[in-house]
Amino acid sequence: MAVEVDDADGVSSNPGGFRLRWDVVLSFRGEDTRKTITKNIYEALEKHGVRVFRDDDGLNRGDEMILPVFYQVDPSDVQRQRDPFAKHFRAHEQVYGNAVVSRWRSAMAKVGSTAGYIFNA
Repeated sequence: MAVEVDDADGVSSNPGGFRLRWDVVLSFRGEDTRKTITKNIYEALEKHGVRVFRDDDGLNRGDEMILPVFYQVDPSDVQRQRDPFAKHFRAHEQVYGNAVVSRWRSAMAKVGSTAGYIFNA
């Protein structure tokens, strides 16, 4: 399935299946992170040979893709919400309530148990 893709929709097929043009979709919001943490994550992934999509690459809408990137954090801390996550979740419960934060906790537990890239750079 190691097919290099150069068609417009970002996917290509061969007898063995298909492969997306990118390994990771780096999703972020706002100009304020583009030149700081987003740039650092992008450069670390590229350095390790990971093909990274950013919003300026022009992605067509389609299926949901999830590949967690654990940047300077232990995935088990994310999954089990140990410090610093535990402290921050407690603070968020005061603001947003238990029902909302419970959904966030569930999502973090799911992400923390999903295979992904770990970078401690």
